[in-house]
Amino acid sequence: PLIISEMQKIWFNTALYNLIIAAIMGAILRYAFVAEIPGFKFQYFLHGHSHVAMLGWVYLALYAFLIHSFLPSKKQNSKFYHRLFWATQITVLGMLFAFPVQGYAAFSIAFSAIHVVLSYVFIWRFLRDLSSSRSPLTPKGESPPAPLTPKGESPPAPLTPKGGPPPAATNEELGSAGGSSPLGAGGAGGGPPLGVRGERKQIPVSQKFIKASQYFLIISTLALWAMGP
Repeated sequence: PLIISEMQKIWFNTALYNLIIAAIMGAILRYAFVAEIPGFKFQYFLHGHSHVAMLGWVYLALYAFLIHSFLPSKKQNSKFYHRLFWATQITVLGMLFAFPVQGYAAFSIAFSAIHVVLSYVFIWRFLRDLSSSRSPLTPKGESPPAPLTPKGESPPAPLTPKGGPPPAATNEELGSAGGSSPLGAGGAGGGPPLGVRGERKQIPVSQKFIKASQYFLIISTLALWAMGP
């Protein structure tokens, strides 16, 4: 089952609330084509709708998804990500009220600029925690590669202390010895090997892919700023 902490539930729910707000704003924009709304500034309201939809719904949903999917539990629940999330949400609320009133002006540009800065802070911290949470040579969820041996030779036996007992056989070795062990994958119990049940399933993802996605986010953000209102 998908395990989500209480804090992450609040993050996802907040992003969904932003989606509902953006949807209501979109419905009002559609209604403006049907009937005239006194004092309604369509272009200003459109800017608020687009910023809440992209930065309040899409960005914050991706924020929660990336942290939940690629970081260990200890770092997922850090106060840094919690405070950063709510600081970002405050900027979304600022854009929600500033854009429909004044369009692109001092307050709306200030809130959107702070949001961009906070997104760069998130990228920096996320990449740092991601690289420190796993070995640079072994993807998350995979076992380290077996030692290389000459062709036709069996791998060397594990070292044991002088006079000590030989190392215990692993579950896989017991299961491959005929399938009679209840600990093996093909044992009489038919269950998974010890140490597998209850473990959280991890999806190995290349760090290059994550970094490329984050750099694409930076470039796309700069491109939108260059285009202007």
